[in-house]
Amino acid sequence: MGAVVLIWGIIVFRILNGLGGSEAPAIGGRPVQHAEISSSIDTFTLYADYPDPFIPEKEIDDTVLSVSNAAGKKDLPVAQTATTPVITEATVAGIIQLKGIFSNPQKRSKVAIVTINGKEAIVHEKERLGGIYIAKIAKDHLQIIYKGRSFTIDKEL
Repeated sequence: MGAVVLIWGIIVFRILNGLGGSEAPAIGGRPVQHAEISSSIDTFTLYADYPDPFIPEKEIDDTVLSVSNAAGKKDLPVAQTATTPVITEATVAGIIQLKGIFSNPQKRSKVAIVTINGKEAIVHEKERLGGIYIAKIAKDHLQIIYKGRSFTIDKEL
């Protein structure tokens, strides 16, 4: 018990001694020389020749943006053109995948389970989902219309 009291006494003494200011004078010396910082004007140019990811494609028009360099000297004209990607079967296959088809013979209705941009959904014929129009649900494939073009999506194995 005496050892515990002694250890705690030392701990409290060191804490209280550390809180008090030091009466010893600071060690003097010559003043510190600070290195002089020089900044030069940046010489790079920023070109914004890519579409803004936050503006939908419909709102992008052929405009000229002005981008100033880091020095702020002069505005540089940068032409931005809306590029229309070529839509192919492979592009559409990357966007939509057919997972399964169910049908109800009594009601003569068909339902398809699809994955659109990584999200699964259940769709019916003549339904629009995410810019894709489901034209026809067949036994083993879908007929869709995407951006004005007709595509056939086969069922995945």
